[in-house]
Amino acid sequence: MPDTGSLREDLREFAAHALIDPELITIMAAVLTAVHRDADFAGQFRERFLGPKIRAMHGIYERARARGELRDDIDIELLGPALPGIVLHRAFVLGDPPTREQMLTLIDQVILRAACP
Repeated sequence: MPDTGSLREDLREFAAHALIDPELITIMAAVLTAVHRDADFAGQFRERFLGPKIRAMHGIYERARARGELRDDIDIELLGPALPGIVLHRAFVLGDPPTREQMLTLIDQVILRAACP
């Protein structure tokens, strides 16, 4: 992920490239079923697909921490999956994948308010 110099913009870029793709949401539905049924597949999925995304998200938050944008008490391990978790919950549990506009509102009203001083 590019470093825009801002947590807000880094999260917006991440969301635009990794979370709002309808094809990705469709693929994830099938993958989540497979993850629960096949332990070997689940391990490979976590290592090869989720691993790079988790590292990218941690990089975003670590850069923000270095710039002084995060509260001192923020646990990056806990915060990292919050944005994708909310997106997947909306898509799979509520049946309502967020639009780009909703994603930007989510970043501004939930993630940044939780993470920033």
